[in-house]
Amino acid sequence: MKRSIGLGALFRINDSTQENGEEFIDTLSSSAHKKRSMRISRPFKRNILRFNKSNIQGDRDKALKRSSLRLKNLPSCNIYVKPVEKVTKIYSKRALEAPNMTDDFYLNLLDWSKENVIAIGLECCVFLLNDSNNQISQIIPSNGKTLITSVSWMTICKNRLAIGLNNGRVEIWDTDKLQRIRTLKGHSKRVSALSWNCNILSTGSLDSLILSHDVRDKSHLIDQFKYHSKEVCGLKWSPDGIQLASGSNDNHLCIWDINIMKRPKFALKSHKAAVKALSWASQDKNLLVSGGGKLDKSIKFWDTEEGTEIYSLRTNGQVCSLLWSDNSRELVTSHGYEKSQFFVWKYLPHKPEMPLVQTGELIGHKSRILHTTLSPNGSTVASTSPEDQTLRFWRVFDKKSEFPFSDFIGPSSFFKNVFR
Repeated sequence: MKRSIGLGALFRINDSTQENGEEFIDTLSSSAHKKRSMRISRPFKRNILRFNKSNIQGDRDKALKRSSLRLKNLPSCNIYVKPVEKVTKIYSKRALEAPNMTDDFYLNLLDWSKENVIAIGLECCVFLLNDSNNQISQIIPSNGKTLITSVSWMTICKNRLAIGLNNGRVEIWDTDKLQRIRTLKGHSKRVSALSWNCNILSTGSLDSLILSHDVRDKSHLIDQFKYHSKEVCGLKWSPDGIQLASGSNDNHLCIWDINIMKRPKFALKSHKAAVKALSWASQDKNLLVSGGGKLDKSIKFWDTEEGTEIYSLRTNGQVCSLLWSDNSRELVTSHGYEKSQFFVWKYLPHKPEMPLVQTGELIGHKSRILHTTLSPNGSTVASTSPEDQTLRFWRVFDKKSEFPFSDFIGPSSFFKNVFR
């Protein structure tokens, strides 16, 4: 089911918000079978668009009723504010209400596709927001009977979405047709982390295993990695498809090499809490940044070629997510307990004694920011906070240049040969 919001109305809403300071909420109802009626009021007034509600029945519709997205324009504010000091305050330019998101540090419930579609898991549903035309559609895996625990877009196919579930299964969906293509089995507990490398999907679970699946094959399971002793909550393939980073609630960070996948190339043990936040640098090969949970609170930079720690920074809260810019040596970090902060940093490799400098702070969320994702043009960060139940958008970076900085970005042809 897809619903679209008139762009003309949206532009009027933005004007109204800026001129009158009024808040606008457009409720998108959650039933696939209800009758809709749209009431349009005069321009520059509250509730320009409204969808009426009707009764909802059935397991699938009940799942949809519990979770919905509501478009909400923020009160008037500039995206960028001239900093009083060196740190720029950046205010969110847009917000969506995202009720009933599971408040669990170890899950990964937000991803942004190359086709500009955002996937967000809300309880038993996945909502798809097309940021180009404001269409919203809904997916209900497993008939709405199990929680969503992770989502990830396939990088080489525009309309394929992997959805990890609380029952240990992973479903692959065609998001154009809103149809499930196949179900991947192998885990005995919830699937907390997903990462794609061409046609290979790697999955991390509460059962402490990492599995790799070739989604083209009927017998999809091609490898199983055993090292971690607790939940695998962080999983990221490197841009060149050669290395896989895994983080776990056992406090260990592992680097796996495609040539020796039976054991970790490096098992790094300097974090003192769960390692969920992982991000590979786009401009520097073999540079990985990781973040620790609330008993650690540190951001660490790693040379994954040598397995050495380059730099460590202690923060004021658990590190929930990390995002490298696609177009510069900058990154965004989101934090939770004890301080729910959201920062932009500049990485200066020529200053090894202090390579990380804070340049911005993102203002808007009222509680810990568990999930972040980057727009396909590299300029906008989307973030979610289950406690304040919002999905927010921030213009943080410059757009991608026509020619990428790095010559190693892109899946490895060697990887394709290994599993075929």
